[in-house]
This record gives sequence, C-alpha cells and structure tokens, in this order.
Amino acid sequence: MPPYKLISTIIWAIYLTGWIYAGDGSGTTEGNFPRGTLIDTVACQNNPEQTYSLYLPDSSVADPPILVFLEPGARGKLPVGKYMGLAEQYGFILASSNNGRNGPAELYRDALDTMIPDLVNRFSPDTTRLVLSGFSGGARYASLYSSIRMKAGVIACGAGISPNGGAEQLQLPFYTGIVGRMDMNFIDVISSVQKAQLEGTPAWMIVWGGGHFWPDSLSFARALDQVLVYWHTRGLVSMPNSEIARISYDMSVQFDSLLTENRYYEAKMMEANLKIHPLFDPGSARWQEIISRIPSGEMQKKNDREWQKIQEREMAYIDTILSALDGINMAIYNQLGKLRPDSWWKMRGKQVNRLMDSDDAILRESGYRMYDYTWRSCWSWGVSHLEDPAEAEQAARYFRAWCSFEPTSPQAFYLLSASYAIDGQEQKAIKALDTAVKNGFSRSDLVERSEAFDSLRSEEKFMDLVEKMKD
Repeated sequence: MPPYKLISTIIWAIYLTGWIYAGDGSGTTEGNFPRGTLIDTVACQNNPEQTYSLYLPDSSVADPPILVFLEPGARGKLPVGKYMGLAEQYGFILASSNNGRNGPAELYRDALDTMIPDLVNRFSPDTTRLVLSGFSGGARYASLYSSIRMKAGVIACGAGISPNGGAEQLQLPFYTGIVGRMDMNFIDVISSVQKAQLEGTPAWMIVWGGGHFWPDSLSFARALDQVLVYWHTRGLVSMPNSEIARISYDMSVQFDSLLTENRYYEAKMMEANLKIHPLFDPGSARWQEIISRIPSGEMQKKNDREWQKIQEREMAYIDTILSALDGINMAIYNQLGKLRPDSWWKMRGKQVNRLMDSDDAILRESGYRMYDYTWRSCWSWGVSHLEDPAEAEQAARYFRAWCSFEPTSPQAFYLLSASYAIDGQEQKAIKALDTAVKNGFSRSDLVERSEAFDSLRSEEKFMDLVEKMKD
C-alpha cells in the first residue's frame, strides 16, 4: 500500500473512532439471518461489492418498519450496534451501508440505490415506514436522497439539511434534527429545523449534551418517538393511549429541563415545535405550569439578544477560520492570499480556550463548538492534500496550523510528523513525532506499520521514540 494511502487510512481511524478497530470478519450473503445478532456484512444480491451491516430484532412481525443509516466513515456496524436495543424496543430492522461515506455524492447514492432494493427483496418491509438516518455528511445526503429518490422521513444527526437544496425544495415527509450542544454544526441543525417548519415540513429538534458524534440512545429514542407520532397521525400505525401518554409526558420533561437549566433559546424553539405538535395539549395543567415559566417581555428580549450575540460571534469566527484556511490554500497554489503565521493560530486557540473555561455553560459550549470546527477543518483540508504524496508538504501546512491552535494535541503532531516524513523532511518529522509522544501519543503499532516512516527507521531518535510509546 502506498504510504500516503496508509496514512490517509490512519487519519480516518483517528478522527472517526479514536483508533483503528478490526472487525471479526463475520458475515453472510444468503440463507436465513439470525435474529438478535449484529451481522457485520451482508452482500447485496445484485451487486456483492455493496454490503451493509444488519440487525433483525428478536420479534418477527409482518411488514416491519426499516431504519437505514448513512455513516460518514462507512462503518456500518457503528450505528447498527449502537441502536440495537432500540430496534428491539421499536421493532425496526436496522441496516447501515459499509460503502456509502463522505466524499463524492455517488458513494452514498450508489449504496442506497443498491441496499434499499436488497432489503425490500429479502425482508418485505413496509416501505411507507422506511426512515433514513445519517450522521454529519450522511445526514445531509439522507435529506437530499429522500427528496430526489424516495419520500422517506429523515433523522439527521450532527448536520443540517443538504446545502444543495433548502427545505422548500426537498419537501421531506418529516424531519428530525439531533445535535449535541458542543457540535460544530449546532447552529446549522437548529436553522435547518426552523427552515423545515417554515416550509411546512413536520419537524422536530432534539438537543443532547455531546459533541460531533452519533447521539446517545435516549436522544435517538426520542427521535423514534416522533416518527411514531407522525405515522400515528397519518394512520400508518395505531398507538395505544399509554404510549401516547408516555411520549407526551417525556416531551414535557424535556421542556421542563430546558427551563430549569436556563436554556431559554432552546425552550423557545421547542415551544414553537409544540404549538403545531399533535400531542400538545395547551389546556393541561402540567403544560400550563411549564409554559408559564417561559420568560416574556424585557427578559425574553434580553435572552434573544444574548443568543443572537453568541450566534454572530460563532459565525464570525467560522468565517475567520475559513479565510485563514483559504489563505493557506491560495499560498499553496501561488495565488494572492494571506498566509496566517503560527502566532495567529495560537491566538485563536487562546480565544477558544477562554470560552471553554467559562463558568457560563452556554458560553462554554459555544467555545467547544468553535474548537470542534477549527481542528476538524484543519484535519479535513490536510487530508485532502495527503491523497497525493506530492502534496504532503501542503498537507503539513494545515496540520501545522492545527498544532499551533492546539499545541497539546497528540494527533495533530502525529499527522504533522507523518506529512513531513512523506515529504522527506526527516528531522522535522522526528521533532513533530517527539512532541506527539510528549503530548501522550502512544500508538507505536501505527508508526511501526506505516510506510510513511520508512525513511526514519534507521534514525536512533526515531527508534527511541517508538520505544517510549511502548512504555
């Protein structure tokens, strides 16, 4: 394997999972499928190169609903394994492509075009109760695919509606956005839900406490609750009164917790959701008590101004980072652009750290979103250049910006070292790797098997660093 391809693979592993995970290789292509077991690999009958992970709930029902995932790293078993318990609770078949991933849109499109007919042929699901869900780039494409290829409802995690079309163009049956408060796409998902509502799409917003990851099971279960409500109101399922009461009560719990935590903007947005929600009963004593606690008058205006200020600061920060990254790109191609010095990136890091250290939870979460956006952007731009070994020096510029922004990151310095090593800058590579080890990098196995570091293997300092990683 060429060194740059191996490095690119390692980068994906670090970004998406923390470290590389090797599956057990289990799989099946035909015959009966076991229930209650995660099946790593099912090959599509019409195109065996397209595969997906699968979970069939223990209980077998006629015309089951089906939930299809798009995972941005093509790790099909990740969402299927994460939500197996919900499959049992809600009766869904779960399937997730092992081919569709971030990159050219055709990767997602070809995966769904092959996988969905295969699922229909094998399991005869109720196609009126098919839901698409994706994370990050997978979330964006799920919305686009639902509009262009089929009218399926969407549960979008960690990213909003595809920038290729607005909600008025997509015309989704229903749309639920799930996003973490420390996710760089927080504002994006909020805006997408609001836009979908304005255009008449039944939409719901679920916020959880994490970052840019697949959401926790509780948050995803709440999204599935909203799917059931949508189906119930359209006669696709019949929910017992006890289930309706459970979902309604849980919605009130979510709303109450937002007010208790002084998250007034989120509460205001949920109130807008509730006013058009079929289970909302404004005459109930519980809802009246909760809604009475929503700030009004000058207090509401003050809260709105504070949230607007946070949004404007984040958007201005993102524009600044994009401009700086574009400056690196233009400098690479000898075009007119402003290349920011290391000190500029260090200042951005200090700015974000001050927010992340704030005693105010809202400001602290805003800082984490800005941090999340910066390192992931540097990573992404750097990876795009590592696809060509001749551009390793250019890749190093983005990783160097990340190192300056976050000087304690072991991953940033490891990737900088790999870029330098591929480019033949051995001493810079060793120095960067030394910093990575001091910052806590300990994956000697990655360094030992990566061909990127072959030119360093006779260097005594390099050998010492590898041994330190093993200690």
